[in-house]
Amino acid sequence: MPNTGISTTSLSTLADRLKAKTEEDRQTTERLIEAEFRNLSANVRASMKSALTTIEAATLKEAESAAGQITGRMRLLNSGFMKHWLICGLLGLGLTCGLALGGWGLATLAQHHITNLREEVTTLNRQKAALENTLGQLQSQTWNLTLTETKDGRFIILPPKTIPKTGWTFGKQEAVKLE
Repeated sequence: MPNTGISTTSLSTLADRLKAKTEEDRQTTERLIEAEFRNLSANVRASMKSALTTIEAATLKEAESAAGQITGRMRLLNSGFMKHWLICGLLGLGLTCGLALGGWGLATLAQHHITNLREEVTTLNRQKAALENTLGQLQSQTWNLTLTETKDGRFIILPPKTIPKTGWTFGKQEAVKLE
């Protein structure tokens, strides 16, 4: 081995120092990396917290907006539904009232018609009684004679137990005496 003037001890010391320096650099680098990771972690946490807060706020705002829209639509549907049922109820009530009034009107008309018919029957009964009275008077004045005409001729029907006697005259006309 050629002599370079550097001793093995100094190489070994140099190697040890280089190792120590490398170890120290490695530890320093690890501490710096660890510090950077902590900073990065803190920054990421802060960014994520900020993003989460923004997302939560936006979500809350959208949820409130959607809830407002849903509430408005529900009110609109509810009012439309209520109007629909109100209209149906009023139409039903009107139809019921119309039917009730129509029935009442028909009942009143029928009652009026029945009353008129009763009055007419009463009037006809009075007229019948008057005619029967007149007929009775006429029959008593005509001795219950009845005049009848058939295809065989005209006849005078005598009351029962009456005996006709012909050959009599009344003025210039022939007459039949009834006994």
